[in-house]
Amino acid sequence: MKFSISHIVYGSLFHYRKQAFYQFLIIAILASVITGSLLTGYSVRESLSRSVSVKLGKSDVVISSGQRYFSPLLAGRFSKSSELKSTAIAATDGVCQNFLTGNKVLKAKITGIGSDFFEFHGYGKKVLEEGTAGVNSHLASRLGLNIGDEIILTISPISDIPASSPFAPSGNNFGQLVLKVSAIIPADSCGNFSL
Repeated sequence: MKFSISHIVYGSLFHYRKQAFYQFLIIAILASVITGSLLTGYSVRESLSRSVSVKLGKSDVVISSGQRYFSPLLAGRFSKSSELKSTAIAATDGVCQNFLTGNKVLKAKITGIGSDFFEFHGYGKKVLEEGTAGVNSHLASRLGLNIGDEIILTISPISDIPASSPFAPSGNNFGQLVLKVSAIIPADSCGNFSL
């Protein structure tokens, strides 16, 4: 009697059906776990990439002076010598407060920008007038701000003298600014810019 290969395979599977079922079940579980891990990893990678893009905009290289100031003219000189677009910013942490309600946000990211900041990031020529501020939509909702409202910024001024030197100014030396909100900037228009 001659058996075909299919007859042998089916006979073997029928005889070892319990072990074959368990192997099939294990393979199905492992395949679903690996597929789920790959999809989750891809989703997390895309989410992180989107988050970084929202925070950094078109920034590729950052030259930081740490706790000191560079002259804003350095950005123009850098652009001329390297033939790359650049913009100057001053970034610090501070306290932001709604002038009317007194609501505060501690450790707010405060960024001083020039007239070319939005153009550098590809959002056209938006200019914030002197004495005004643009706030992101998250801060506006937390403080209940609308365009035309006033905010109080409390920041620690940067000194040319290192804080650890014996003649450094007092650590309690804070500056305050009262600014009018002239724009509420959405996250996808550089509203969440942060280094």
